[in-house]
Amino acid sequence: MDNFETWLEQKFLQWQSARGKRGSIREFSEWLRSDQKLVAHWMRGVRKPGPENARVLALKLGLEVYDVLGLPRPDPDFFRIQTVWDALPERERMVVTLYYHEELTLREIGEILDLSEGRICQIFAQAVGRLRDALGVSVKPRAPSAGKRAADARKAPSATKAVRV
Repeated sequence: MDNFETWLEQKFLQWQSARGKRGSIREFSEWLRSDQKLVAHWMRGVRKPGPENARVLALKLGLEVYDVLGLPRPDPDFFRIQTVWDALPERERMVVTLYYHEELTLREIGEILDLSEGRICQIFAQAVGRLRDALGVSVKPRAPSAGKRAADARKAPSATKAVRV
């Protein structure tokens, strides 16, 4: 394939064929989750996507976009995790981020999001379940303790581990 514009045009035609009807650049852009003006520029050869936009395109069009653009392909495991994370609803990403990155308790997260601690626990469990299922992890993690931060829970000695004196 000679250039990115030709490759993207072929992907556009394949997308239309899969839909069974013609589509506009606007509809294609929405499906790609990209800005319509950017996609139009890419298709006309005005500019090419950078690494972040290549990642967005790869989510829908495949990793070969990196080859066509002459960019290094991302680590497959990292790309898979990014893809799964991006597919989570925003609220679930927020709860997991606040819990693990900001080390807030479920109660504190509930106060921030104006939801009950119980509802935050449900959202957290749903997010972890989706991540586990999508990544093929079979071990079920323990539910977070309501009054403990993520870091505190990781530091606590396990009841099954022998404590050396």
